[in-house]
Formats: sequence, C-alpha cells, structure tokens
Amino acid sequence: MFPLRHVRSIKEEITARPTLFEYFDGVSVEWLCLHEQEKASIQEEAAWLRRQGPRIHVDLSSGINLYPTLRLTDNLTADYAASVAAVSNLLAKMQSPGESRTVEPAQGT
Repeated sequence: MFPLRHVRSIKEEITARPTLFEYFDGVSVEWLCLHEQEKASIQEEAAWLRRQGPRIHVDLSSGINLYPTLRLTDNLTADYAASVAAVSNLLAKMQSPGESRTVEPAQGT
C-alpha cells in the first residue's frame, strides 16, 4: 500500500505517479481526506477507480484517539455516538452499487 496523505483526489494522486502500480497494489488514504469531501465528489472518481482496480485502504489511525476525534469505546455516550456517526458517514460516502471497501485502523502506526 502506498500512503496518500492530505489528498483532494485519489485519481489525481495516482495519475501523478505513473509507475505506482509497478511497486504497489493499492493506496492507503487518511480517513480525514474522505471525511471532509462531499459524497458526490468521491463518487465522481469511482468509475475511474473501478477500471484501474487499486486496493483502497482507509486509515483511521490518526483519528482513533478517544479525544478529540474518534472514540470507539462507549464510555462517554455523546462522543461515542458522534464517532459512530462519523465512521458511518464515511462508509456511506464510499459505497457504490456492487462494490465494497474496507475501513480499518492501520496496525503498528
């Protein structure tokens, strides 16, 4: 996985590196990059990404910190609910008909 940080467009980042797939089979995108984008702009790239076929990994590790970003333990109900809503929103943005993507925290970072 090739890490992409602070990106606006996965397609632009991939096309800026013409030999990327000679060395990597996919990209790892920081979750905030997708969280901050509108669903429509993400889905505009979906057809191109499906044709290219890269693995896309969404890295939640920068956000799973209990405070102030993502709380994945239910010890403060309001913060936990906001975190679940943020992750659910991210998953909804990424959904395309007939397609699934995995969102998981990167290990060892």
